[in-house]
Amino acid sequence: MENKVTLRQITYTFLLLSITPIFSRLPSLLAPSGDSTGYVAVLYYGVIGCVFAWLMYQVLYVYRGYSFLEVLSDLVGVVIAKFILLVYAVWSLLVILFKIGSYSTLLQTTLLPTISADILLGFLFLLCVYAFSKGSKTILRFSEFLFLPAVIFLGILFLFAVPSFHTEYLKTISISSLTDNLRRIPSIASIGGNLMLLLFFLGNIERGPELPHNIKANNAHDTRYKQKRHKTFQSRLYRCILLFTLLCFASILLSLCINGPKLTENFTYPIYQSVKGVSILSTFERFDAFITLICIVSDFTAVCVFALISVTCFSFVFEKKEQEQPNEDSNAPLDIVSPSRKTTLLLGLGAPLVLVCCCYIYLRKITQYELDEFFLSYMMPINLIFQYVLPTLLGIVCFIKRITRSKKSEENFK
Repeated sequence: MENKVTLRQITYTFLLLSITPIFSRLPSLLAPSGDSTGYVAVLYYGVIGCVFAWLMYQVLYVYRGYSFLEVLSDLVGVVIAKFILLVYAVWSLLVILFKIGSYSTLLQTTLLPTISADILLGFLFLLCVYAFSKGSKTILRFSEFLFLPAVIFLGILFLFAVPSFHTEYLKTISISSLTDNLRRIPSIASIGGNLMLLLFFLGNIERGPELPHNIKANNAHDTRYKQKRHKTFQSRLYRCILLFTLLCFASILLSLCINGPKLTENFTYPIYQSVKGVSILSTFERFDAFITLICIVSDFTAVCVFALISVTCFSFVFEKKEQEQPNEDSNAPLDIVSPSRKTTLLLGLGAPLVLVCCCYIYLRKITQYELDEFFLSYMMPINLIFQYVLPTLLGIVCFIKRITRSKKSEENFK
């Protein structure tokens, strides 16, 4: 299937588009009033993130192969389901606006202060159009291809930055600091909640290879095979949260131990400032440019993915023909639209959406201060609502359904 994606591609996409907020906003958000124990909040979220990944796995277990519209229609009806997807489409547009603003201000603040914003935004728009022309699968493959090299580079950079660490900046963890860091969990949660993007790709996740006939005939072997396959999905979601937690932990530790808590709180881009003095073997230095490049790739990925989400939501809302419920053993395509039509929708709808957002950012001329204020006052609470409320409810409902199905299976077996 041309339009099929793997769970690996989805998780790597989530991690790649999380890099920019982890580097540009997280350290300063976790170091208010000169506090140097913000990394404790990262460990807190590691536990919360695993619970959230478990809830996402419940949806994957019960509804894998069904589109997000079919899942919501089964639970709340078609009309309410389409209204929810329409609201998610609007939310995606807000995220695109914020990501484009972040991309523009990052470049103008760091590498290209003399370049006009219209050139930077025009370049981003052309890149998005090219990505849309290649289709959704190519966008996710792009994330899968770039994430591992980026993480390897960041790991090497972190190791060479360790000799420059000032551990005296880190305070001893006390009871009060443990309590204070509980209030900072929403800052990380608004970034880590993007794992719910998995819901929009439920109908496109590749199945495992078809079971041989002799295995299908044996229900016990068939059940064990499916359980093993689902455990693989579950472990991949947990590893994804672990990698996210490690990235957050390394980011806040690098900023605190090099800049100190006071400067980390006041710097616009703490990581960018932290790596300016890092060199490898006293020869290679100025890795701040590479950090900026990774953040630009992250923003570009985020714009493309959320444009894809917005187009997917609109295609669900205005889809008139009812789709048949897919069968687990069916070979029929599960996409709501064909790969060629989906690419056409991306170009015909996604590209104008990105263009309008780019024009708005250029005409509005958003400053870094306004961008930070917009994130704290609007984007963070909105993200928490859209990323956690509905996905958590879906996860709980699917867990209850899973228990009910297990009990019915046991009763039928008896």
